[in-house]
Amino acid sequence: MFDGLRAELMDCLQVNLAILADRHHGPGTHLALGAELGRESTLDSRLGQAARLLGLQTVKRHDDADLRDRATEQPQYAVADAFDLSWVPYAGHQHMDHSFLFRDDGDACEIVDGYHNGTPWGDARPGVWRVPWGELPRATVVELAFGDLPEPQAIAPLVLDVDATAEAMCADVERMVLDIWLLARSRGLHAAWLDSASFAEHVQEWNSLAAHSYVAMRRVLRGGALVPSVPGELKRLLQEDVDLTLVRTVVAAELSAVLEVRVHSGRTPLREFPGFSSFRLVDVIERVEARLGREVEPDALTPDSLRDLDSLCGLFARSTT
Repeated sequence: MFDGLRAELMDCLQVNLAILADRHHGPGTHLALGAELGRESTLDSRLGQAARLLGLQTVKRHDDADLRDRATEQPQYAVADAFDLSWVPYAGHQHMDHSFLFRDDGDACEIVDGYHNGTPWGDARPGVWRVPWGELPRATVVELAFGDLPEPQAIAPLVLDVDATAEAMCADVERMVLDIWLLARSRGLHAAWLDSASFAEHVQEWNSLAAHSYVAMRRVLRGGALVPSVPGELKRLLQEDVDLTLVRTVVAAELSAVLEVRVHSGRTPLREFPGFSSFRLVDVIERVEARLGREVEPDALTPDSLRDLDSLCGLFARSTT
């Protein structure tokens, strides 16, 4: 059930939609959720994302529902307050929306929850539990239907006002920590969807900032000031998000146009694409240079930098303007 699930890259509302997608369309389907780099995590935003990227359509939503009344033999998607859910570490400690799958298992409810995270009260890990009906809170239950799997999304640049975004995020230090954590996860899922080693290196910087911002928040809550390195690093990584997605959008588009085939996977060798040749590669490089207004240094044109989409993106990310 959890084979191949990148649970560590998703939040608690996404991950159980991902399980349903993989169950219906096959393992790895959920990686399509990485096509979008938004940081909003609400039930409405996650259901909308599942519809656009996974073909998972909302049929009806039942708020404040008794789970036993809505249970069937097939897993249903639900969201409740984590404070009241006995199998998660947040139980009795923190109020927050948390999703899970449930189905009728006779005198008890079978719960499936793919959430993966560390918390101050212990680790949450994917698992299956049998919970007596009387121990479950009322919840929002969403009836879902599967349509056809949408066409894969094209790589798109990230457009945002870096200064304004960073300033807004830092206005509330506790919310800032959550937002940075969400951004780190979304960037990790994006790297997995791209199959990109170079973007994965950028993700490690986001993960480091997530840890650093949590420590900084604890100091603020004890009466200290927010260390300036946190907003400074936040702005730098947001700007890198913008730059890296722009480069990848342009390189992927020009490769696809010249080779007349959609190029998405970061590490598929270029020589495996039909019609690829050194002449076409030169055409790609010149077209990307013109669009980005960047010139690649001749010494940078090595076999390793011209191997695949990922290495070409790294080449232009390092190039001069």
